[in-house]
Amino acid sequence: MFERHALHPAIATVDLLTSLIQQLYEQATSVVENQTHCPLFNPLLESIAATVKVAQAKREYLDIEAICPNQFDEFYPDKHDVRQAVQTEDASKHKKIERTLIPGLIYRGIVLRQAQVSIYRHVEKPITESKGEHYEPQNE
Repeated sequence: MFERHALHPAIATVDLLTSLIQQLYEQATSVVENQTHCPLFNPLLESIAATVKVAQAKREYLDIEAICPNQFDEFYPDKHDVRQAVQTEDASKHKKIERTLIPGLIYRGIVLRQAQVSIYRHVEKPITESKGEHYEPQNE
């Protein structure tokens, strides 16, 4: 237990920095693809790409995984923490992930932080009276 608590901030930092470097690379790539740029930008982009590879390799070496379920993935209470529910009339979506609010973190197979998620919650469609129709309960 001590190792988990002592290393938690460092593990979370490695995971966060890896994600931020990946986002920086994606943004820089988008700029290169969508706009005219200075040719000196290419070495910077290559440097960022190399940094992404190093960061991802370190995260893998340390056995750090992000918990970031996709829409319609199964809900797992040991990995996911429900923070909100979205009502749906589709019963097949019940207890499926609607979206990830904050990714979770696994270190060496142990969940350090559950992903905070929004899930679908099935609700029956209320019976409403249509115009011109009247519902009369049957006496049995």
